[in-house]
This record gives sequence, structure tokens and C-alpha cells, in this order.
Amino acid sequence: MVSAKSIFKPRTCVDIKEHTKDAENGYYTLYYAVGEYSFTTFCDFTSDIGFAWTLVESLSLQEARKKVYRHGFYYDVPTNECAPTNITKFRLSKGRMQSIFNAPTTSYVRATCNFDFQDSIGDYKECIRFLICSNKQIIQSSRYSYCVQADYIKMFGHYCRGCRFYFRSYKGEHPYFQNSRCGNIQPSFNKALPKDNNYQYFGNYASCPTTFSCAKTQQSTTNWWFGGTCV
Repeated sequence: MVSAKSIFKPRTCVDIKEHTKDAENGYYTLYYAVGEYSFTTFCDFTSDIGFAWTLVESLSLQEARKKVYRHGFYYDVPTNECAPTNITKFRLSKGRMQSIFNAPTTSYVRATCNFDFQDSIGDYKECIRFLICSNKQIIQSSRYSYCVQADYIKMFGHYCRGCRFYFRSYKGEHPYFQNSRCGNIQPSFNKALPKDNNYQYFGNYASCPTTFSCAKTQQSTTNWWFGGTCV
């Protein structure tokens, strides 16, 4: 008889990668910290070397602009949890997000544009990655607005480490970033961005240029992930 203690019950995709070094991108079963409850979501092990990522939301531009999704991760808006392959309309419940977010192996948040769920490498066009330690409001608060220092950001064909962006989510607003108020550390990166500081990136999309790949077409997707480093 197999002991219950010996059964592997991963809470995050980082747990899976650390347990199975040759794990490939795909859909996996994750578990809550307590009990037998499980759920399925996508794991990305390859697009970001040294990281593993757990998908918590993926919305097309058409869906992201709907009122029902104009809410931060503090609010419970589960969508197609039993059909996680619907990448244009998917969001985990708040309880499942919290289980991933609070896991010891989760230390980063990431947003990507048009992640390729069919490709073994998992390519994407634009992204932002930042540490959780000083940004816990993303799931613990119903409203927040502050400057985030991005660990890494790729936008409009340019890269930056340590650039600062304005990060906001109020009731009736999905989390999003703006190039305003904070001042970027690298002037060359700041110069490459559109001049309108009111544009909203990686969410909400009340205003956003079509040159930003998340907003290029109505079917362009924005994907949010919780993750961490792995060896």
C-alpha cells in the first residue's frame, strides 16, 4: 500500500519541474495545500530559462475589455476552469490563485502577449516580470497604484532590467501598467515607448496602441502567470 505521504501533490509548476527535471510544457494537475482538491492549468517550463510558470489567466483583447473581466485578482471571476485549453477566455478562481500565489515556490509574477501554447518552447511577443515580495497587493488588495520595478521587461522590440512602471488596479479595473509617474531607469528604453503615457499595457485596455502585440487584434491574448526560479 502506498503511503499518503509519498504521493506527489504539486501546488505549482515550479514544484513539478523540481520533481521531474525533463517535464515539458503542457497541462498539469495541481493541488491545494490542504485536502484532496485538485485542478488543471498550463505549465510553461521553457520560454523563460531558469523559471517555471503557472498560468492563472489568459484573455483575448475582446474578452479583456468586457466588464466582467475588469477586476483585479483580488476578485473571484473563475472562467472555464474545466476547459483550460480555451486560451482566449480562461481565469482561475481566487482560491486557486491564492493557493499558487502563497506556495513557497512562487516568487514572481509575469504577464505575456500571445503566448504560443502549441509550441514546445512557448514563444511570446512581449512580457513583464517582477518579484512578488514587494508586490503582494496584486492578490491581497482590492485596489492599489504604485511603482513597480520590473525584474525584466520586453516591449516594442526593446528590453530593460530594473525599469520602473506604474502599476494599478481599482474596482472595475483589471491590473495594468502605464509608462508614467515612475520614470524609467534606462532612457533608451523609455524613448522607444509610445509617447502617450495614458496607454494601458498587459490589461484593462481602455486605451492601447495596436502596435502593442497584446492589442494588435481582437483575438490577441494577454496571459498572466505566477512562477518562480528552478534549477
